[in-house]
Amino acid sequence: MNPERDRVYLVHILECIDRIRDYTGNVRENFMNNSLVQDAVLRRLQTMAESTQQLSDD
Repeated sequence: MNPERDRVYLVHILECIDRIRDYTGNVRENFMNNSLVQDAVLRRLQTMAESTQQLSDD
C-alpha cells in the first residue's frame, strides 16, 4: 500500500468528476443533446476507470 500514490490517483479521479460537471453543467440534456460532450464525458470516465485500477487493494 502506498498512500501517497493512491492520493494522486484519487485527486485525479476528483478532477475528472469536476471536468464532467463542467462539460455538462450537471444537466442531463446538455449531455444527451451534444455528441462532443458525450465523447468528452466518455473519455473522462475511461480515465477514471484506469485510475481506479491503479489504486491499492487496501
